[in-house]
Amino acid sequence: MAQRKFYQSLYLQVIMGILIGALLGHFYPAARALTNLIGNGVATVVVAKWRQELDEARMHERLARETSATAEEPKTLVA
Repeated sequence: MAQRKFYQSLYLQVIMGILIGALLGHFYPAARALTNLIGNGVATVVVAKWRQELDEARMHERLARETSATAEEPKTLVA
């Protein structure tokens, strides 16, 4: 059996994603806003990475809601 090319399986994944998004938007309209927010965030990260303008350290700091000072401190575990 011949191995499928990368873009052939990616095409199916994109079609399924669009279909799931459309069905969610139709049956649960509140999900449309959340899907839009997540999609915009993912697209922003992808384009920034593609253009080599993504500051990954700053991104991880912001996603963890840490400040520069607390990011440098060692983590303590609560027993």
